[in-house]
Amino acid sequence: EQKGHYPRQYNNVVNQQGHYPKAPLQRQSSSTPRPLNEVISSFFSKMHNMSPTIFYGTLSSIFIFVLWQIPAFSSILQRHFMCSRSNVLHGKRIQSICLSAISHASFQHLAMNLYGFYRFGSSVKSILSSSYTRCEFWQFCLGAAVFSNLVFLISSRHGSCIGLSGVTLALLALHAKVYPASQLGFVFHFIPIRMPAQYLLSGLFIISIFGLLTNQGGVAHATHLGGLIYGVLFHELCNNKKFQKLFNKKQRQRTSSW
Repeated sequence: EQKGHYPRQYNNVVNQQGHYPKAPLQRQSSSTPRPLNEVISSFFSKMHNMSPTIFYGTLSSIFIFVLWQIPAFSSILQRHFMCSRSNVLHGKRIQSICLSAISHASFQHLAMNLYGFYRFGSSVKSILSSSYTRCEFWQFCLGAAVFSNLVFLISSRHGSCIGLSGVTLALLALHAKVYPASQLGFVFHFIPIRMPAQYLLSGLFIISIFGLLTNQGGVAHATHLGGLIYGVLFHELCNNKKFQKLFNKKQRQRTSSW
């Protein structure tokens, strides 16, 4: 044992058993950690104050995930919470285009999407609040869900898609266009990686297009691509002068009509 591990007054002191005496324990703080239920309650309370859309979207996704684990609800979920041509075109269940966005069957899928929803949702909410379009955050998310799932329906004759990925990637795309140099971190095969948001956006476009063309199963690449396109198009329209003039003209007409 090295003497340097002990206070100076304990060096060169050996007890009867031939061992160095234990150093006195430092005084510990008397405070105890908050109960877990209070931590969770506080987190969701802050989330609700930040954005009711993120709050209710998160709770809804968790609730539907729990239902997926109960076999008795599988039939209902497959009919109303999965986006497919069978449900939308043949079954006339148009609502599945929107409801499928809050549907997750695996915990990993749910956790990844909710993290992205919270992470980029807070950023996009502040972007929209300062935008001249006056687009509400829930409107952006609903539009992203519909657009990305429509891209899936157009490009995929068979199969179905579920999950918040289209919305999450639309949020990421808009964030990357507004803050292209911001550093974003993620884990790829247990390897932590950080890169500028613009590079990540370009990489996701390449992966989604390649996956769609090669028809790789298990991942709704068309939905991912639709979400990315939606976020980029929204940004381009907001920065288009002709669109700005048209929007401002309609706003003045609405104001005068009142």
